[in-house]
Amino acid sequence: MSDSQLTLYYLPFRARAEAIRMILEYAGIQYQDVTVPMKDWMGIKGNTEIAPFDQLPSMRLPSGEIIAETGAIVRLVAKLAKIYPEDPFVAARADMVYEFAVELNVINPLLNFWPIHSEAWQTNYASFFQNLPRNLNIIQGMLGDQAFFGGPTPHHGDFAIFHILDTCLTVKEDSVNSHPALLAYMERVRSIPAIGIYLQKRADPVSLGMAGSFMQVEVAKVFDNSTGALHH
Repeated sequence: MSDSQLTLYYLPFRARAEAIRMILEYAGIQYQDVTVPMKDWMGIKGNTEIAPFDQLPSMRLPSGEIIAETGAIVRLVAKLAKIYPEDPFVAARADMVYEFAVELNVINPLLNFWPIHSEAWQTNYASFFQNLPRNLNIIQGMLGDQAFFGGPTPHHGDFAIFHILDTCLTVKEDSVNSHPALLAYMERVRSIPAIGIYLQKRADPVSLGMAGSFMQVEVAKVFDNSTGALHH
């Protein structure tokens, strides 16, 4: 790893790290993408050298300093990528788009955490997709007739929104069909050369299916679900 390289630490799925990765890929910024296996997570949690707030993602800077909190990392890499608006009012509107995507982050545990037969999964699934048409209307209204939320080129909010929409389609493949303008928007994001290459090379999530979510499958490899005991 070069002295100027960034290091991203996250667990073995997309979720909160995906916008970070997409921004770095879009800008061609070199980084090391370190996947922390589930079997190692409990030992790393609380390690201030990687997870100072007991959570991931985190990013190690070339200086060795660790930056935690997804929003802080997203804004950092957006500035490094020169897609974070310099005008404070334009930046606020870009942050508004990003923060709205954050409000929809419950789609991540629907894919990655709750077992699909659990009450938590079923309740949140019903609520999320019941409210999704209204939220898609809001997203489409913010986009308007622009190519991207950033205008002719994307800003950090674009990659956060794209991840949410992409995950919605992963969980429920017809969930965005009522908004063809957003499907067209997603195709424009996919058509960005660096993003297209990244989307082709990234690992597929494990299928949802009867065994539970992707995250639940990974947890089952490490923990005994009946006792909560760690497998050795």
